[in-house]
Parts: sequence; C-alpha cells; structure tokens
Amino acid sequence: MSYTWNDFERDYIKNHLHLLSTEERFRDILTEDRLRDIPKNELLKAKKLIEEYLSKQSDSTK
Repeated sequence: MSYTWNDFERDYIKNHLHLLSTEERFRDILTEDRLRDIPKNELLKAKKLIEEYLSKQSDSTK
C-alpha cells in the first residue's frame, strides 16, 4: 500500500495539532460529536459544574 496525499495530510495534522488553540481545534466539531465519547459520569460532573457556574452568573446580574 502506498503512502498517499491523504496519509501525508493526516500525519501532518497529527504532528501539528498542538500548535492550535483549543478554540481552533474544536471550532468545526458539533457539540453532540464532542459529547458522544465522554463517559456518563464525566458528563454528570460537568452538568453540576455548569449549573453552579450559571447560578453564580445569575446571582451576579442581580
């Protein structure tokens, strides 16, 4: 099997991905796709943190 242009592009991206910011890496990935691979217990932890964050935000706007 020969090394193709697609192989090169994939390898190049893998080797340089760390140079991008988190925002740049996730910009084109749908939220649903990001959440799909996260274990349920981690999602529940995140839910609690988000609820606490939103609660603080709403308290500070009063």
